[in-house]
Amino acid sequence: MTPNAVQVEKNKNCLAGMACPSCGSYGAFELATEGLDPRLTNSAGVIEGPTTERDVIQYMAVWSDDGSFDTYGDTIFVDEGNAVCCHCRHEGKVKDFYTERDNSSSGVS
Repeated sequence: MTPNAVQVEKNKNCLAGMACPSCGSYGAFELATEGLDPRLTNSAGVIEGPTTERDVIQYMAVWSDDGSFDTYGDTIFVDEGNAVCCHCRHEGKVKDFYTERDNSSSGVS
């Protein structure tokens, strides 16, 4: 899915329970994400060498319900981090984009 494409079906995977609070779109969204620094991967998308806690960073990544091409490995969404709807460009916090929430997890892994 391209970032500007509007997803019309309710999210059931990575963005389960999320929708834009302004236009109601189900994605794609640019979300504050925490995980391994994607810049650590080589051209084949493989991390070279061991990783440490210092390699975990927060960054913005474009997500659809199918996932993101901007991430590597386990990731979580940062509730207090920024979120942008790729359809209407509404800006808010990640937590504001949850319309339904299963409190057992936050984000994806």
